[in-house]
Amino acid sequence: MQLNPPPGAERGDADDAWYAVVRMYHRISHEVDMQLQARHGLSMSTFEVLLRLAGQTEPVPVKDLAAAVLISRSRLSRVLGDLAERGLVVRGGEPGDRRMTVTELTEMGREAYQQAARTHDQIVNTHMLSKLQEKQLRTLAEAGDVVAPDTSFAN
Repeated sequence: MQLNPPPGAERGDADDAWYAVVRMYHRISHEVDMQLQARHGLSMSTFEVLLRLAGQTEPVPVKDLAAAVLISRSRLSRVLGDLAERGLVVRGGEPGDRRMTVTELTEMGREAYQQAARTHDQIVNTHMLSKLQEKQLRTLAEAGDVVAPDTSFAN
């Protein structure tokens, strides 16, 4: 059964686009989260932290990492604590500034990221990328750059 829109709701292209983005995000992120948990014991939030750290060659200040990830600072603190307990990241102080905490992946963290990235990529490819044409992917990426540019790290 298909539900009717609420009374007085006129759906146009803008609404259709918005709800398409919401549906895509929820369907794909739910599947990614379930599979990362099942296969690697990682939440999608934890995977995102590993992803952001994986491309770095030097320790990352936690404040910069917090600006880059899409989770709250308190959640980030819990995620980093869990990752440190598992031996996937190390945290320490910035030389010359005891107030600044930095973090970086361990070798085990890099391996965990690489394994989880394969799972992530497989799911995203299966549920989204393989269903879209090159032009649609480009349009989607361009729209994302306009609406929510990623300025967290240099590309």
